[in-house]
Amino acid sequence: MTYKVSEATKQRLIDAAGELFSRQGTENVTVKQITQLAGTKENAISYHFGGKAGLIKEINDIVLARWRSFSFLAYLRENENLFDTKEGQRKLITDLISKFYSLIWSDNESEADWIKSYILKGYFNEQGLKYVETNLFEDSINNVLFIIYQRITGSTEKIKAHCWLSAIILPAMLIVPYRDFISKHIYATNVDKNFYLSLKEEITRNALYGIGLTE
Repeated sequence: MTYKVSEATKQRLIDAAGELFSRQGTENVTVKQITQLAGTKENAISYHFGGKAGLIKEINDIVLARWRSFSFLAYLRENENLFDTKEGQRKLITDLISKFYSLIWSDNESEADWIKSYILKGYFNEQGLKYVETNLFEDSINNVLFIIYQRITGSTEKIKAHCWLSAIILPAMLIVPYRDFISKHIYATNVDKNFYLSLKEEITRNALYGIGLTE
């Protein structure tokens, strides 16, 4: 087998597994299903990744690479001065929402569709929540928005803070992974990039209003 052929096979396995995992979860997909969709032999996963666990790790590394490229907490710490004025506070919230939405829906047109939904669907299960809590919580958009809410409002009411940040985060996390279903059965319109950008703008307006920063 040539290097070119081997790499092509490896990529087919990644795309097939990513597609299946994004729809069914990693635990519900078998090696046979992956290799059938990829059009390869069943031992191909062991050859390229050392087994299913290795393939899952490879896919996680691919999907999380974009998220690891930006630190929400570092951005907050580097821009502490923005808390000093309402204009700065608006910029802080607007920038973070914009970055969060760009991480979910990449501008990379060549990116496989399954990448957009894999991490979001993976978040809503026991394994995904445990991973986020262990590895990403402090630097998560959830935690950073919670800090911002408390800093700007001076409120210690956790329920109000969580309601505010949920209104920012959950629309994207629910719409993106299920956009095909939502397009067909709920909105009767295509949930595409333009829809997504409009959603981001609407969410930002509501977020600023909800925290008392509307001009």
